[in-house]
Amino acid sequence: MEKVNELTGNSVEDVKVERVFSLDGVRVNVYVKERVPVAYVAYEGQEMLLDGKGELFYNPAVERELPTIYTFSLDYIKTHYVNLIGLINTVEGISEIYIAQDRTTIYTAGGKAVIPPLSKLSPLVLDRIKRLYSSMKDEYLDVFMTSEGIAVVKQKE
Repeated sequence: MEKVNELTGNSVEDVKVERVFSLDGVRVNVYVKERVPVAYVAYEGQEMLLDGKGELFYNPAVERELPTIYTFSLDYIKTHYVNLIGLINTVEGISEIYIAQDRTTIYTAGGKAVIPPLSKLSPLVLDRIKRLYSSMKDEYLDVFMTSEGIAVVKQKE
């Protein structure tokens, strides 16, 4: 597995080899499970992919519309990937996410939101963000949310 991921840029999640014996000989079946990307991660001029388990990998064959995450630290992404994946799944249509130590900024077609840092995103905060965006789908919003759950919403025409 280590060699496969070395050759493929860590883009393989699992490999299963199965031998089937018969009178005609042995048939070998190889099953390869590729990582499924949920976002692009931009860090120091490099662009990688992130899967749902927080693994970073390279796969030049991916041609999907995915959010792009700009970060100051790959270790920070790996540590708080559960909150990041939760955020991506909570807000529809995220195009970009900017991650800093003191805040997270998301951009969608419907506006911009400045929310607490990934380390402070709880299921409660994600639920508030989801309710806010789902109640105002057709309007352009600028949102500023504090760690205490207070949100300032500015609607644009």
